[in-house]
Amino acid sequence: MGVKRSPLSLLVKVVVSLAVAIFFFATVQFVLAIFPLKFHSNVTPLHLKLPYDDVRFRTTDGLTLRGWYIPSSRRAKGTILVTHGYPADKGDLLPLAQFLHPRYNLFLFDFRSFGQSEGSVTTVGYREQEDLRAAIRYLRERGETNIGGFGFSLGAAVLLLVEDADLKGIVADSSFADMERMVEAVYGYLPGVTKLPIVWLIRSYASALGVDIRAINPRRAIAKAQVPILIIHAAGDRQIPVEHARLLYEAAPPDRAELWIIEGADHGGTYARDPKKYREKVLAFFAKVLER
Repeated sequence: MGVKRSPLSLLVKVVVSLAVAIFFFATVQFVLAIFPLKFHSNVTPLHLKLPYDDVRFRTTDGLTLRGWYIPSSRRAKGTILVTHGYPADKGDLLPLAQFLHPRYNLFLFDFRSFGQSEGSVTTVGYREQEDLRAAIRYLRERGETNIGGFGFSLGAAVLLLVEDADLKGIVADSSFADMERMVEAVYGYLPGVTKLPIVWLIRSYASALGVDIRAINPRRAIAKAQVPILIIHAAGDRQIPVEHARLLYEAAPPDRAELWIIEGADHGGTYARDPKKYREKVLAFFAKVLER
């Protein structure tokens, strides 16, 4: 005859097994988040017949970042700083951002650990703020002071997080509102309260890495915005739900932000839905903030 187990011992075994599974799942998810499978584009300005400078600049924490400065072939109306999404690189946005040239100079760079830039891990918006500040310093050293920001997803969030007087206006396409909300949304499919310890573990892992995910909060940053902001989002975005765009818009100071929700598009599909209208709207925005 087998040994009969008490209901209490079975319950303990189930709880321990569940705890181990949650710990393992959260650990794997966190490692994959900071060491993602990266997308490397093969597009360079040469493919689009654009003359450019291949540049390097340093962050205050000692990393060398790589970028492309693409000068206008005529007298530029300003410079657009273009910031890519996660886990892509600068070349991923170049075909999209090309419509801003030659009216404006373009400057694209790789965030830390992406593309050609140095760095071992991504912090999904925390230390990447220093990357953006370093890019702005680099442009100032080139004599550029009339700068607009154009970012997608993670790049859009970082633009909103960084307050800098040299950014005259920001186009934020598909930004998240705050990282904690994003983490909760990512694991929203999990049953009951099982997602709570996972969110807690991920927050704890990030803290051990020196990252406070509560500080990755574009929604809080946009409440103090001093420059015009155009918020663009796909109504059918399955990665960053459209509610994030509405939260950003509601948090912005009155008359500071404009919200454009694009119906029938998913994450990364805002431009493709109506390229002509997208170009016209973004160019009109930058004309307003950079050509006054």
